[in-house]
Amino acid sequence: MSEKQPDFLPNGVYHVFNHANGFENVFKNEENYRYFLQRMGHFVPEVLDVLSYCLLPNHFHLLIHVKSEEELRVFYQKKHRW
Repeated sequence: MSEKQPDFLPNGVYHVFNHANGFENVFKNEENYRYFLQRMGHFVPEVLDVLSYCLLPNHFHLLIHVKSEEELRVFYQKKHRW
């Protein structure tokens, strides 16, 4: 059984990576790279700053900075406003 992943803390800087299973590829063609970056750009900026990234056919790396506690609080309140 795998260990629980650590929580991401406000103002923390983290190296995040993911690898495909076996010899599979995460990105099978150029459009997959564009789609990944487009979706990341849509969902991530309100909670994270992407400091750098590396996308390879079978895995990727992200160096991220989690926003401050106040920025996260504002985002949460805006998202859960009735």
